[in-house]
Amino acid sequence: MKTGVKFSLMRSVRGLVSVIIPTFNSSAYIAETLASVLSQTYAEIEVIVVDDASSDRTVDAVKAFADQRIKLVRHGRNRGPGAARNTGMAAAQGRWVAFVDSDDQMKADRVEKLVAAIADAGEGFFVADDE
Repeated sequence: MKTGVKFSLMRSVRGLVSVIIPTFNSSAYIAETLASVLSQTYAEIEVIVVDDASSDRTVDAVKAFADQRIKLVRHGRNRGPGAARNTGMAAAQGRWVAFVDSDDQMKADRVEKLVAAIADAGEGFFVADDE
């Protein structure tokens, strides 16, 4: 019986997750970061990369990915990581948001586990992780 309840709750919380990646001069790392985000086992994602006026080839590295789930937003001047996160939030279309730094990688099941935690917690809770 509990499994049926959890299953129906899990189905009700599914939806688009916006993964926001603030970046500045991350050309050496951003491709690995994007590859890890795009390989999520939870398929309903959009990826918002907010370039905070990089002066290296970060934008070229992002544009090299031919994946329609990636949305690139660019700041005209460097405004800092907080502003880049806020810009990402403003562009997000998802029901939920997950952040990843541009020099980090996500485990393939991270978003799936977060959505499952939301299902377990119920509406009205904030879910975070340290992975």
